Amino acid sequence: KVYIDRPLDLQHEISKGTMLQNDKYHFQIAYKNSDDKYRPTPITEYSVTSALGDALSIRFVENVACDYISRQPDLDLCEHPEPGLLPDILETKIPTMLWSYSNIWRAFWVTVDTENNNVAPGSYDIKISMTDKGGDTSEASFTIEVLAASMPKQTLPVTNWLHCDAICQYYNVEFASDEFWRILKNNIKVAVANNSNMILTPVFTPPLDTEIGGERLTTQLVDVTVTNGEYTFDFEKLEKWLDICKECNVGYIEIAHLFTQWGCKFAPKVMATVDGEYKKLFGWDTDGHGDEYLGFMGAFLEKLVEILKKHDVYENTYFHISDEPSLNVIEDYKKGIDFVSNYIPKTKIIDALSSLEFYKKGVLETPIPSLDHLQGFYDEGVENLWGYYCGSQSRTSNRYIGMASNMNRMVGVVLFRYDLKGFLHWGWNFYNTCKSHYAVNPYRTSTGLGWVPAGDTYLVYPGENGEIIESLRLCVFSDAIRDYMLLSKLSEKLGRDAVIKEFGLEEIDCFTFLSPKQIIDMRNKLNKMVNEL
Repeated sequence: KVYIDRPLDLQHEISKGTMLQNDKYHFQIAYKNSDDKYRPTPITEYSVTSALGDALSIRFVENVACDYISRQPDLDLCEHPEPGLLPDILETKIPTMLWSYSNIWRAFWVTVDTENNNVAPGSYDIKISMTDKGGDTSEASFTIEVLAASMPKQTLPVTNWLHCDAICQYYNVEFASDEFWRILKNNIKVAVANNSNMILTPVFTPPLDTEIGGERLTTQLVDVTVTNGEYTFDFEKLEKWLDICKECNVGYIEIAHLFTQWGCKFAPKVMATVDGEYKKLFGWDTDGHGDEYLGFMGAFLEKLVEILKKHDVYENTYFHISDEPSLNVIEDYKKGIDFVSNYIPKTKIIDALSSLEFYKKGVLETPIPSLDHLQGFYDEGVENLWGYYCGSQSRTSNRYIGMASNMNRMVGVVLFRYDLKGFLHWGWNFYNTCKSHYAVNPYRTSTGLGWVPAGDTYLVYPGENGEIIESLRLCVFSDAIRDYMLLSKLSEKLGRDAVIKEFGLEEIDCFTFLSPKQIIDMRNKLNKMVNEL
């Protein structure tokens, strides 16, 4: 990363790379004045040119305010442990005139994208030129070798939770309006393009990060009507959602949680038209295990399964019970999952939790432990093991803005090394404070107003007119998933043990990090080996 408040570590400078077909390659161009001019120097012309045509794009790396970098005991692992303005926003609208400083490094983000761009195999020189107002020109070059083999298809379920209330609140649009659907589609397209192929689907407003007794904006895809005590369901909005997901090549549907977070004790907010009056049917005052809610849930799940099968997505659909239940609520969680499993196979139920007892007691077959608890689940021999991280995992791979990019990129190696079957993160676009007391502007706070380490709550920024602005961290995370894809592809040919040995991954665990050079060398070697095979 290129920071404005510290010298640039030039040991990471590179001038060439390799990539495959249907692949993306990212590199940065850093610049500053070479003399000690007091005033900033206007850059009047800049260009990045090659024979790559539309496969080449350039964005400006902009900074965002970070007031909380990491928990105090873990600051030693952060590349930038002090609060400040840190690089993250990949701005597509580059100013007509830029400024160069003698004491501040700035950067462009360059992407070569061979997906849907007809790029023939071969070496391509990329020429970089910058001219200041006085006519002085600086030039540099980068060479990318495009190989003939193609990047394998991304089939590993990867979810970064998309929050619909963020779309509605930031853009001031009504849920399920035409404008909402347009911006939703933009989000899903960007997610899929960056290897997040599983979308959190709010059949009812997700009971996530909400104060007990509080509410988040209603974002409910299923309309409920109660007439004389009988339930009927209108799935029109959900079917539109599923159609958009199909159009955007989403691989997996993820049904939002059917019970409240952390405790699995209450019902999520469910709005309904009851004998002609639209009102809240269930919520914090509803016993999640009472006959009233379970009677409703049983009727709903029967119809939901029919709709999912109708749209041919049921086989690739997963369901949540409650997020991050602790061991002291295992009995409540067991009640919830036992009821839901009357309608949904247990193999389709996934949840983030970190107590191995849920698995050992047969309560949950597909656990998603945090990376700092992963080893115990792996040693237990869990077959359908997933992984996740959030603001509490500071010494494992994570994507805080203050972390070095190699800590972000390591998750791909971890996914392969532990043979994980999926990955989850809670924040694609969570633009709220702690417990969703109110909405925030992600350009002004990257921490939910000091709640979690900078960058934990989101991976994208809301742009003008519903455009989705990618973060530097999203591109690095996407590269990590490509690392996993190539390691897995190679293991199909050579075997997992052989690949682990070939790349020296025997001693890799969740607390181990390859250096930036090791990661780049690994990827180049992966590219060439897959190409040869």
